[in-house]
Amino acid sequence: MEKCYKYRLYPTVTQSELMQKTFGCCRFIFNHFLAERIASYKETCKTPTRFMQDKGLTALKQESEWLREVDATALQAAVQNLDVAYQNFFRRVKQGGKPGFPKFKSKRDNRKSYKSKAVGANIKVLDNAIQLPKLDRFFPSSQLCSECGAKWAGTKDLAVRGWTCPECGAIHDRDCNAAKNILKEGLRLLSA
Repeated sequence: MEKCYKYRLYPTVTQSELMQKTFGCCRFIFNHFLAERIASYKETCKTPTRFMQDKGLTALKQESEWLREVDATALQAAVQNLDVAYQNFFRRVKQGGKPGFPKFKSKRDNRKSYKSKAVGANIKVLDNAIQLPKLDRFFPSSQLCSECGAKWAGTKDLAVRGWTCPECGAIHDRDCNAAKNILKEGLRLLSA
């Protein structure tokens, strides 16, 4: 069974740059292998399987050093996402619905995301931080009250942006608290 957690992240500039690179690399991998499938079908009326494309990903990473800078599991997930898009396409064709052939991903799309898989201890969820693969430091979460140190006692639903501290009675905005925690941690790191 797969588990999914949703967090609001506050990356540093370096982390943000690496995340942008990961978005770009995942988009490149998806588009590269979609183009490969289309070209192969035009030539032979057959398309490569996901497993064949997984091997192609390994070869592509050996040729292109910039693909090795980002999380490998995110690139594997991009190939898997393409395969799922094809399976959904064929399922809709068999059911007689509107097929919706997989489309190339655009860099102008504002919805950027990537999937990372937990392999061993590459992803760690701690009390007040999350560690993701290839990213150098932890993302402070917005679940701690910076004034009194009390822990967020309510739901983990990120749609709830404000809460009242059970210990000090103060009303807190999760986004403001996260910004304060990030500033505090940054100042601590600079003084160390």
